[in-house]
Amino acid sequence: MKSIIRISVAAALTILLCGGCATLSRLIPALGNSVTSDVAAIERQAPAAARPVVITEPEAQPVEVRTETAVTAPEELEPEEEHAALTPLQRRLIKTAKGKLGSRYQYAAKGPNSFDCSGFTMYVFGKEGIRLVPGSISQYSLGRAVKKHEALHPCDLVFFSGRKVSGTVGHVGMVIDYDPETGEFTFIHASCSNGVEIQKSSAEYYAKRYIGARRILDDGGDGLGETVPDEDVIAQNTEVVIPEAPPEPENQWHTVKSGDTLSGIAKKYHTSVGSLCSLNGIKETTILQIGRKLRVK
Repeated sequence: MKSIIRISVAAALTILLCGGCATLSRLIPALGNSVTSDVAAIERQAPAAARPVVITEPEAQPVEVRTETAVTAPEELEPEEEHAALTPLQRRLIKTAKGKLGSRYQYAAKGPNSFDCSGFTMYVFGKEGIRLVPGSISQYSLGRAVKKHEALHPCDLVFFSGRKVSGTVGHVGMVIDYDPETGEFTFIHASCSNGVEIQKSSAEYYAKRYIGARRILDDGGDGLGETVPDEDVIAQNTEVVIPEAPPEPENQWHTVKSGDTLSGIAKKYHTSVGSLCSLNGIKETTILQIGRKLRVK
């Protein structure tokens, strides 16, 4: 078929060169008809298998669009923040306590760089304006007793006997975590051997010596709780917040007024007549002169 087309084109060019444009204009339609009839004849003679197959695309059908809720994998929960259930006050107390980890132990020291056990709890609570009395036995009288069946709260004070296993309070620490399933707790304290450290109540040494706990904060953990003295504790302090007493002068003096007697002055200053006489170089029979100053302490 291609050869027929080439022959036809060559013939057309020859006529163009020989007869000019007019002749070509008359021949082109005829040439087209001739080529078309030749192609049709060839197609009729070709077997069906050799004929070109024309594939037409079917008319596009409308597509139904369904809107469905996308199913996405559940978001992974971030690990719960440490102490997420604590109140701001409890967080601050624990942060202060942990900030002193590694500080050395020193008897009767109350910080900021060394502590004994009660000095450490005094320091931690003192940072929040809560002034505890010194001494583990005295602190065992503060707040309210946490009963054996009650769950401990963070910042409860926990008490242990001393080196000798007994029922007498000799050591104090502060709870930082509690496991309600096992009843075990983690506490921070100033130990004689390691200074400020974190320990578990399940440790054999402390498990044998545990006595009880006192709750200084209220049950909500966001303020001070009530103060209940423990009759079994020697300490007389019943207030959690202890106001600072003004320092007493080393020497106190009394100015004698009309009607004063040595016995009356001694009673007023909680001393004895003999002590007054000794401090002032007088006798019990000395007549007191109005306006004289007597040393009473």
